[in-house]
This record gives sequence, structure tokens and C-alpha cells, in this order.
Amino acid sequence: MKNDNIGKYLNDFESLIDTPYMSLDKIEWWLLKYADFHSEITTYYRDNNISYSPNSDLEAHPLYPIIINLHSFLDFYHSLNEISEYVRRESYFMEEIKEYHRLKDVQHESKEWLIKNLKFGLGPYPQFIADANAFGNEEMIVINEQPDVIFYLLRDDFSFTLEFIEIFEELFFEKGLLPEELEGFWERVGK
Repeated sequence: MKNDNIGKYLNDFESLIDTPYMSLDKIEWWLLKYADFHSEITTYYRDNNISYSPNSDLEAHPLYPIIINLHSFLDFYHSLNEISEYVRRESYFMEEIKEYHRLKDVQHESKEWLIKNLKFGLGPYPQFIADANAFGNEEMIVINEQPDVIFYLLRDDFSFTLEFIEIFEELFFEKGLLPEELEGFWERVGK
């Protein structure tokens, strides 16, 4: 596997940051530029029976000197891809918010809406809203995925995602509209 891209990928990304806020188009461009390299790494991992999971302990792996940099690249690539997925879901969340406001006064229909959206409300999106609110800034979201790489995203680019999660959390956690699902959730997370 040719690894000319190791070390270069962060420099390329940082060179795209030319305003206080990172452009979502530039993130998409970077993902496209490094998609083949990502594919090469995943093929290399598969061919060498190397499993990938973020924050895994690699030091015990016999190929540690080789894969530590590859693993860092995968972590960064996946974090940017996750941001890209949030953007792609904005229109879905916009429609779901409209649907919720249309039926919110009927408890049975609100429950159906919750059930339909469990995978989003209990998936990675709540962590995203926690990260988005961590700095209490009304204009931006601070992303710090790699050492020495900090960039900012406009909150407005994710307004429907953030509103959707707020609605979901209010119905699911605060109002407890699905008590059996809520109980199962707490059992899965070990509380």
C-alpha cells in the first residue's frame, strides 16, 4: 500500500481553513480527495485481519508501527464523514419537524413519530448536539477531532438537526412518552 498521503492529509485539510468557519463544501471536497486512500486502508485492514474501531488500543497489535498513522487517518476521515452525514440529513430533519408540529397534540401520533425516529434520536446525533452546545456559542460549533486541528462550523448549517434532537430528547427523556423504550435504553447504557 502506497502511503504518500500519511501526514499530508492534515496539512491539506488545514490549508482549506481560510475563514473563521469551515465550509461544508470544502469538507466534502476533502472527503472526495481522500476517498481512494480511505478505501486502500480499509482493504489493507481487511486483507491483514486488522479491525478498526475509534479509540481502540493499538499498542498490542503486531503491526502497530504501520497502522498507528493509518488509524489516525481513519479517525479523522470518519469524523468528517459524520459531519457530512449530518448535513445530508438536514432535509430529513426539516420534514420530520414539520410532521411533528402537525401531529404533536395527539399523544398516540407523537409516540409513533418517536418510534419512527428512535435510530436518530438515540444514535450519534445526541452526541453531536452535546458537542454543539458544549461551548455555549450561538453562532458556531467547535470541532476538535485531531491534536492541533480545530475548526468551526456554522450552527445554522445544522439548525434542523439541532432542533430535531431537542424535540426528540424532550419527548423521550423528559416526557417519557415511550417508557418501555426508555427503560431499555437505560439498561443498555448501564444505568
